[in-house]
Amino acid sequence: MIASAYDFPAYSSPFAEHDWHALEHVSGISFHITGNFQRLDMNKKELVEQVAEQANLSRSKAELVVNAFVHQTQESLARGGVVQLIGFGTFSVTDRAARKGRNPQTGQEIHIPACKLPQFKPGNKFRDLIK
Repeated sequence: MIASAYDFPAYSSPFAEHDWHALEHVSGISFHITGNFQRLDMNKKELVEQVAEQANLSRSKAELVVNAFVHQTQESLARGGVVQLIGFGTFSVTDRAARKGRNPQTGQEIHIPACKLPQFKPGNKFRDLIK
């Protein structure tokens, strides 16, 4: 169920009322209320809708923008690059060393090969918003 936190007046939150307003205004995220806690989940469809609304675009054009961002970010990281969005964060690739692990079913020791993993480091403004 998608709803604003204000649709649930009995809902108690660790955030003050002005914090909810600020978070909704800055992020454009609809709150998903489940049980006794809030989740700020957003799927691709909801992201496209928010981009379309905030940028005054049609949904199809907003979807092109979101897809282009994802594609360009993936392409840059695949080539070993870094995508830095000041105030939001930095996408990069990190190397994970080879290591030994255990098969949970048999307990047998196994070799886990080295690999590269995508990484996201939030920027200062984003980190401050989350605090």
